Amino acid sequence: MILTGYLIKKERINKNMKQIWLAKGICSVSYLSKIENGQTVASQEILSLLAERLEIVTDSFDTHTEDTFIKSMSNSYKEYLTKKNNDGIQRFVNTREKKYVFNCKRNHNTYNLLLIRFLLINNEDRITIRKEIAFSELLLSEYSNKEKYLYYINGCLYRYFESDYQSAYDYILKIEEILNELILEPWEKADFSYIASLCYGKRALFNQAIDLAGQSLKYFTDNIYLEKALDCHIVLGNSYKNLLDYNSSEKHLMFALEITNQLNKFDYLGMIYHNLALLHSRMGFSQIAIEKFKKSLEYKRDEGHKSYLLTLYALMKELYRHSDYEEARGFCRQGSLLINEWENNELYREYTFHFEIYRNYIDKNEDIEKTLISAIDYFRQVNDNWNTTKYTLALAEHYNSIGQYKKSALNYSKFVQAKLEKKSIKSWEEL
Repeated sequence: MILTGYLIKKERINKNMKQIWLAKGICSVSYLSKIENGQTVASQEILSLLAERLEIVTDSFDTHTEDTFIKSMSNSYKEYLTKKNNDGIQRFVNTREKKYVFNCKRNHNTYNLLLIRFLLINNEDRITIRKEIAFSELLLSEYSNKEKYLYYINGCLYRYFESDYQSAYDYILKIEEILNELILEPWEKADFSYIASLCYGKRALFNQAIDLAGQSLKYFTDNIYLEKALDCHIVLGNSYKNLLDYNSSEKHLMFALEITNQLNKFDYLGMIYHNLALLHSRMGFSQIAIEKFKKSLEYKRDEGHKSYLLTLYALMKELYRHSDYEEARGFCRQGSLLINEWENNELYREYTFHFEIYRNYIDKNEDIEKTLISAIDYFRQVNDNWNTTKYTLALAEHYNSIGQYKKSALNYSKFVQAKLEKKSIKSWEEL
């Protein structure tokens, strides 16, 4: 059996145990380090003593059972990536507490990397997922290209769900470096193209997002994987909207709505009406946008908190732009109250800033400068370039309005610099 050292290292770190305490009376610290890093194969006696001190009870396979287990896991992976069928996912998520020791190194790596993807699909605890990704990184230098691909996809999705879109995009670039050397199944290519389209979209590279989402849509439509096709239509709708091609945008969003009703996937309705509202807002039909945002909220009542806050914030902004300050203030208040009621409200800190800033503008509060500076610092720390840029411009305009022209000029300069960096432009010669 192999990779026992990796298992020992993982459990030791999980238990916050130093090497010196684990090794005491069993072997030297330097020898333990070699065991953990796969530089030596220890005797069964030493491994048993280390496992006993860590309270590890291992679960083993014979070769046939091990291969069958991985094949079953891979089939569940394909079922989700093509049909969004997660019936088999939970069974494998439940194996996380087991301490499997594999005979085959490739099986060991596949198990750990697919398990992380399943944890992401199941929306498991973020701290747990972050730890698993960190452990999987320990073997990065030993991975095959296919295993590196699975590792990079996991990192990309984790960062994307954390709203760290720059880091997610960086993982996509790493995959593209090895893409020509990979042997991926067509359904895996379609999955990658879809994920890449999300990341390109967040980088405002909408033509590339359309190309990638279009590739995925063709595969999923040709093979009648309609729910996955639905996801692609939503990406295409958003991308065309940002390129001001409103007819194409509406066409894809209406296709998404049609598929949703056809499949009775009503949990998509909140998202689709949210995106239709954004489209009508961009087209200048503010009242229609407000109606669709409100309809989106009706469908999102049973969804995750962040999804609900996203639409609540968008609705509040639309009302503010429509000069309906009283109703906008009401939604600001509602958002702040919800955040205070929920557990782990630090997870929604970005919305705390959004609602506080708009409430200050509506009430003409003198604290607006302080709030904007705090928000800019926060969004810069979490690599949210969009909101950093947005509120830097707001601060520049605020200083200009009160006659502090030097501070205004400084923040206008920061705003321009941020816009250029977003387009990867470093000097005037590149324009």
